[in-house]
Amino acid sequence: ASTATVFSWGTNYASAKFLVRIRSGNHSQVSELLVTADNSSNLAVTEYAIVGTNGNLGNVSAVMSGGQYALTVETTENQSEVIVYATLMAYGD
Repeated sequence: ASTATVFSWGTNYASAKFLVRIRSGNHSQVSELLVTADNSSNLAVTEYAIVGTNGNLGNVSAVMSGGQYALTVETTENQSEVIVYATLMAYGD
């Protein structure tokens, strides 16, 4: 029932992989995302491997915000808990 930035990172990390867990009441959803950016800070995002115990608990996206990249989650339920695990890859890796 709200949108929040759940993770932000500097532009020196051009690509990232995320696991995002959303929990609401007795239900849980896990999504996996890949994010990459070009030299103009344009982001490409794919969300896949979405698994949930009771329908969709939220939507995940990535944007450029305030000179950094930001992972946002829009939850469908009030009082949702969001946990994020990230692997970042810097330029030159």
